[in-house]
Amino acid sequence: MHLEDDKPLGQQVPSRRIFVRECYSGIFDKVWSCYQQRQRRITVTLTGTPGIGKSLFGLLFLVELIRFLRSCKASCGNLSGGFGVGLNGRIIYEHVRSVHSAATYYLIDTETKAITKQYDKPAEWLDDENVFLIKDGPCGLYDVLCQVLWVSSPRAGSFQKAGELDGNTLVMPPWTPDEMVACWTAGCAPAHCVVIFFPILVTLESKSP
Repeated sequence: MHLEDDKPLGQQVPSRRIFVRECYSGIFDKVWSCYQQRQRRITVTLTGTPGIGKSLFGLLFLVELIRFLRSCKASCGNLSGGFGVGLNGRIIYEHVRSVHSAATYYLIDTETKAITKQYDKPAEWLDDENVFLIKDGPCGLYDVLCQVLWVSSPRAGSFQKAGELDGNTLVMPPWTPDEMVACWTAGCAPAHCVVIFFPILVTLESKSP
């Protein structure tokens, strides 16, 4: 998938080319249905082994959510769409690189197309049940009223408690050998990629500079 006009947080992606894993479609449908079936604020947590594409899924979900909200506004004149609760077009993307890093918040207004970057918690947005929050990484666990999708590895301490909030926890499957090769072939992987499949060690090196 190429992220061009619809890449609100392109600076978080090494390139505009993202490899869409086969499991993304099924996970997306499950995540989406969780919000459609409920009439209150919920948290959906997505976990799995580090490095299997959870963060990229979060970005792709963000892109699709923006497209969805814009299409609802264009066709219906409102942003309620198919969600159990209405959405006002505001999205928060919270990103934490490691347990030792501070959180960065990107406030996205899909109506004005404005993106604001800040390091302080946007309390007013977080306490609005019509706002959508996407948490990426070992972020801190705190009470909010908005809708939440949290993607992180299970080793993130407070993330382990997030599943207790609503019980909506999904696990992303590990990469298959075919996916790894296809990702590298498509130019979505790093220039130098070492893939271990017991008992075979495969080293892939890009021919492009």
